[in-house]
Amino acid sequence: MQTREPMISQPKSPVIDANAIEQKAFSTYQIINGLDRDSWDGYRLGSMRYSDKYKVHVSLDLNKENFAKARQMILDLMFKHTIHCFKLVNKEPKQGRYARNVYGKELTIYLQLENELSLGANEKDPDTWINLFNDLEKCLIAEGVKPNKLLTQGDQRFPGSKGYIFFRYPENIIGRYVSADALRVGGFTISEGVNLSNDKTFENFFAGKKLHHMDTLLAVDAPTPPDQKRQNYVVKDIDHLEKDEKTIFTQLESRLSGPASDDDNFFGEGDFLDRENVKGPHEKMARLFRHALGFGFSRNYEEEMKRHETTTIKDIEQEAQPLKKYFDDCLKLAAHHIAIIRHTLTSAGLTLPDLIGNITPAVYHYFFKPIMHVWKSNPTIAFDSLVQRDILIKEIIKCSFRDIFVNQLDFEKPKYILNLTEIDVEDLSSQTIAIADKKKMVAPVVDIPRLA
Repeated sequence: MQTREPMISQPKSPVIDANAIEQKAFSTYQIINGLDRDSWDGYRLGSMRYSDKYKVHVSLDLNKENFAKARQMILDLMFKHTIHCFKLVNKEPKQGRYARNVYGKELTIYLQLENELSLGANEKDPDTWINLFNDLEKCLIAEGVKPNKLLTQGDQRFPGSKGYIFFRYPENIIGRYVSADALRVGGFTISEGVNLSNDKTFENFFAGKKLHHMDTLLAVDAPTPPDQKRQNYVVKDIDHLEKDEKTIFTQLESRLSGPASDDDNFFGEGDFLDRENVKGPHEKMARLFRHALGFGFSRNYEEEMKRHETTTIKDIEQEAQPLKKYFDDCLKLAAHHIAIIRHTLTSAGLTLPDLIGNITPAVYHYFFKPIMHVWKSNPTIAFDSLVQRDILIKEIIKCSFRDIFVNQLDFEKPKYILNLTEIDVEDLSSQTIAIADKKKMVAPVVDIPRLA
């Protein structure tokens, strides 16, 4: 996407005394413990505990000359606004280069929306943040500091920002923290990575406020050209693809539970025994899903259950059987469709990679998340598998044609093999599903058990 440089009202560049800023930092702020000191310097106003649940990322190009100037200017602004807690990438990378996880969030600001603060700015007032973000962007533009071209997984641009200010919801639908690396491994796009939960805290807190709303923006982003159909592929019904279907089904399973996958997107980082954020119905459902999706349980988890509970792994396996059968049947039907589409493309003279794409985004957003959302609202409601099954199967089909060698989180839309577009993959999926409907190949139905 081609963009022109934004032109907004330019403030005068502040006169910065670098030594005075560093002295103020160490006299007023405390260094935050627990941060990766090889990448960031952390600052906290006072000794009060801080929350890292709601965070804003500021993207900065790490060009050495510009960044040195920007770093002092940023510290000056943060102290001027008396922001309670933040971290800023350090002056020089300790290991010769910054880690990939740094790019796109060179400055991280922790919004203390849930803390009762006795020091610093009124962080419960959205205008406090709007004023800070406006000042930051105007000064960065005035100093010629550009945002980093690399994005941070899971970030979404703050309304009105010209490419510097982003925010992120780091927790998934069951309140578990999901790291940027887990999203990358899972093959999520930008839009898939930012919608892990139904949390609207940022939107509700800022209530429609935007940055630079009183400025005249003389340039806008160029519109993204719409997808075009690459070619009209005609899908025909083909029998005797059982061997291909079996191979594809095995790959679909391995894309979730194999060594190349990561279950953190579903169950969060750290030991699954940490139940602080997975309580009651969520803990029970998480157990059922671990079995249904093939992740299983560690030996430590089994021993913990034996010590503290009457429930056994065998009990969980038995209760999860309807959920597991439903999911396996959906995978088998998806494998049937994928085999037909791959045969269609091969017959058109195209060479397909042996490995299929990562289906984690489809399984998370169209199986795990909707079920958890229903039970989060009311644990006694039975999940309507009839509504979701066809969507789940279609999204699994589409994910299987994603290019596994592309970091999907660098893009808003998925990137597919053979330069296929979203329209191409949608059309191929619809054709093969229509054939199955005519043959009455009905997707599985199951009454997934209630939790109460």
